[in-house]
Amino acid sequence: MKISYSLATIIFWFSVSTAVAQTPDSLKTFTSIEEAAKNPDVVRTLRINRYDKDVFPSEVLKMKNLRVFALRGGKYQSLPPGLGQLNQLRILQIENSLISDIPDEIGKLEELTQLNLQNNKLTKVPSSISKLSKMTMLNLSNNMITEIPNSVSGMTALVDLNLASNKISTLPDDIGNLPQLRTINVKGNQISVIPKSLGSSKSLVNVDLSNNKLSNLGGIGGLLKIENLDLSSNALSKLDDALFDLPEIKVINVSGNSLQSLPQSITKAKKLRALNASKNQISQLPAGLAELSQLDMIDFSENSIKEIPESIGNLENLQTIDLAKNNLRTIPGSIGKLTKLRSFDLTDNPLESLPIKDLIKLYNLKKFMFFQSPPAANKELQKAPADAKPVGEKK
Repeated sequence: MKISYSLATIIFWFSVSTAVAQTPDSLKTFTSIEEAAKNPDVVRTLRINRYDKDVFPSEVLKMKNLRVFALRGGKYQSLPPGLGQLNQLRILQIENSLISDIPDEIGKLEELTQLNLQNNKLTKVPSSISKLSKMTMLNLSNNMITEIPNSVSGMTALVDLNLASNKISTLPDDIGNLPQLRTINVKGNQISVIPKSLGSSKSLVNVDLSNNKLSNLGGIGGLLKIENLDLSSNALSKLDDALFDLPEIKVINVSGNSLQSLPQSITKAKKLRALNASKNQISQLPAGLAELSQLDMIDFSENSIKEIPESIGNLENLQTIDLAKNNLRTIPGSIGKLTKLRSFDLTDNPLESLPIKDLIKLYNLKKFMFFQSPPAANKELQKAPADAKPVGEKK
């Protein structure tokens, strides 16, 4: 069984390890509730990775010096009264259980800097969470939350906010006013409008709005520090010029929308390194694309592109090109100038010719795919072994 961990989870466990390294001799780390309960006053860190009980371990409430508490698993549906008396807690992680609400007394944990409640059954967030003014990381992903209280703006130290995979339809109007917020992840919700404050945040660097219901970007041009923006799998039919006028933008993902073209303002995105516009209805590459000299990856697969302009040869830093499943019949000889190219995918295009003498100049090319699947073979390809290699792939 393959196991993967999110970046937030990795950061959490690194923080736990750091806290352990700084533990005084008088306070200790435990991985067993039973052992920790024998002498609760000396427990500083308690980590339980596979908890399978039906009730929350109430013994924890007696551990007055507890700084780090991590509990994974369990079938309990609520947190006990008295949680707020653990006023020394810095890091709290309770995930993969059945809890449906966060008690109001969470606001009493004023020393808390990280709160991770992912993979539960939460439906709401108490307004008292605004009292956690030292909080830097909040992870409430993979729950059933429908609304975020406006009081979240009180968490003025917040750096990383993860609300992915919930049922949120609107974000608080002032969520973008959090002065330290660098990363916000709200993918997999039902958001249709971007709050004005979010679109003008002066601190955000990473924004994930993928898998929502956005039909326009509404004033997103104020994100002066943003570097990574994911707008994939929404309902966008066009992009605002302001999107490519963001001064620090490096990665843009607009795949899985209903775009027919990209604006000419794309030429302004001088620091852009990766552009994913796959799974749209784009018929031609934007004329200004060749001016983006920092680009090292473009993905325009699954569109309706018929031609690659000669000017693509100007993108000398390109390492990855994906133009699979388009309507290309040939490619320009200028492709031979892209000597840093490592991956080039032309799968499922009606190619009639290839500039072989130019392609052989691509000495760094490791993966070149150009086969075309006959229409009748599509179903058979789905049955192919997982390790099957397509014709034309370089070894």
